[in-house]
This record gives sequence, structure tokens and C-alpha cells, in this order.
Amino acid sequence: MISNMQKNRAACHRAAAELIEQVGIDDAFVAKVGRRNFILAEYAGEIIKVLVKTKKAGDWQCSLDERPDGADLYILVDDTQITLEFYSIPPTDMLRLIQEGHARYMAIENKARGKRKDHRTINDASRHFRIQIEHVQPFKGWLSALNALEAKIQEALV
Repeated sequence: MISNMQKNRAACHRAAAELIEQVGIDDAFVAKVGRRNFILAEYAGEIIKVLVKTKKAGDWQCSLDERPDGADLYILVDDTQITLEFYSIPPTDMLRLIQEGHARYMAIENKARGKRKDHRTINDASRHFRIQIEHVQPFKGWLSALNALEAKIQEALV
């Protein structure tokens, strides 16, 4: 049986292939640092760092420690379907999703209940939360990736 880490790494390779095919990335390879998978890619002569997160069920499980600092793009992979679905999110939007997701988790109405509707008890020190599919729907596909990479190239030209 394939582990979650192996499944995440395979999805990362698929995302790299899709970046080449759909966005026109010149070259890409998958790297791993600790438990994080990312893609280093070349686009219009610039090196691009892409962070990848995969969900195999439910929602994407995130932490405030996963801020996309230094990333040019964030790709969320939905591996709950027969075919993988990709959500390409610029770092500023990912940071907003992280902040909003954690704020929702820490919301007062949740604390009043002591537990969320799922299993995790509310804890003021918690750094973990989830990102739900409805919050990333606008980023489905590769248009956001292309726009983010073009913006990076324009920035490099200035």
C-alpha cells in the first residue's frame, strides 16, 4: 500500500508535468526538504519555486507554519477524484487563505461549543486548520499560475 508521503510526492510530480504542459514551464523537477515537497521550475529564464500540498480526503490540512514565504506559486492538489484536480494559487492569495482559514477555526462561536463539528478541540494555541474546496474554487486550473509567473517575469524586468 502506498503511504500518504508517497502519494503526495506522486501528485507533486504530476503537478510538475502539468506546469510544463499547461503553463509552458521550460523545465521542472520535484525536491523534498523535510516533509515538504516543492517544484523548482524554469520559466522565461527565471527560477520559480512552487510549493505543493495534496489532499487525499476531506479538506487540505494546513498550519500557520506553512506560510508561502519565498514561493512564487502554491499548488493544491485534490487527489479525491479519479483524475487529479489542481488549484494554482499566487502566494498573496495563499497567505490570505491561510489567515482566513485559521481565523475561521479560532472563531468565537466555535470556542463556545468547545469542539468543532469534527473531532478537534478548539485550542487558543492551535496553529492548525483546514482549507475547504469552496475557498479555492476560483483558483482551479492553471490561469492563476500563468498570471503569477508572468507577474514575476515583469517584476524581474524592472
